[in-house]
Amino acid sequence: MRMQVFPGAWTAVLVFLDNAGIWNLRVENLDSWYMGQELYISVVNPEEDHSDKTPLPLPDNTIFCGALSSLQKMLYCLQRTIS
Repeated sequence: MRMQVFPGAWTAVLVFLDNAGIWNLRVENLDSWYMGQELYISVVNPEEDHSDKTPLPLPDNTIFCGALSSLQKMLYCLQRTIS
């Protein structure tokens, strides 16, 4: 699936991932890809028992938006000065 998003704009995408595994959604433009415009989604099989597995916690630098924006943590960037 391809869609065009113009500079400074955004879009919402609804995808149906019909088999278990790791899915990768990313931009085709390498100039944007290196800036982190890439997403990995883990899809589990609902027929399997997952009670013995705990999902990995989200990284501290996770960025939340929309309905989850209240969960956003303050991110502190450390700058090094070269003398």
